Amino acid sequence: MRQQARKTGDGWKVNPIPAEVFRVNSRDCAWVNAKCTPHPLACFEQRIRLTGGLDGIRDITHILTDWEGSPMPAAHERAKAKGWKTHTMPCGHDVMLDLPEELTRELLAGSSRRSTPTH
Repeated sequence: MRQQARKTGDGWKVNPIPAEVFRVNSRDCAWVNAKCTPHPLACFEQRIRLTGGLDGIRDITHILTDWEGSPMPAAHERAKAKGWKTHTMPCGHDVMLDLPEELTRELLAGSSRRSTPTH
């Protein structure tokens, strides 16, 4: 990525990763690729600085998609170890394109759990 940024990205940006890499369904691949723009190289290299605020959130769900080559299974395992709710969906990275109804149900289920008053 660094070489590509130096060669074609003014030294700081990289071309979009093709939708096919993220296993976007064939019906939506061209559309997704057309919407993507160059991305700052730094977002792949800079570490995130966490403040600890996440520890105050009571209800967290991590959704993992099962596309081959995903770097996210390790994060999913860390989420499980922290006691977060976890869910796996059988699709590519762009869940909202592949399984919109299922994703909506999962998000609404989490939302209703959080908005239920406790007396």
